[in-house]
Amino acid sequence: MSRRFVTRPQALKEAFKAAEWYDEQAAGLGARFLASLDRTIAIIHENPHLYAAVDDVLRRARLRGFPYSLIYWFSDEEIVLVACAHWRRNPRRWHGRR
Repeated sequence: MSRRFVTRPQALKEAFKAAEWYDEQAAGLGARFLASLDRTIAIIHENPHLYAAVDDVLRRARLRGFPYSLIYWFSDEEIVLVACAHWRRNPRRWHGRR
């Protein structure tokens, strides 16, 4: 089954902000962050059940090599990315998102 992948504007903003920060730390690091993000999105799209649930609806997929997770939910029709969250930041920033 092919689901439509939707990225909420806030999640996109968080991902690009993190990539910019990584680029400021070292040349090319932001691109590596975005590549890890793209790989994780591809895995989620292929099998949204793979990652652990964090509540009754949301799931968390950790990015390889970076302290970030993608927070998403899915239905039969779509997968919705609601946050790109740093592991050490307050999770309440994204808990109410759907």
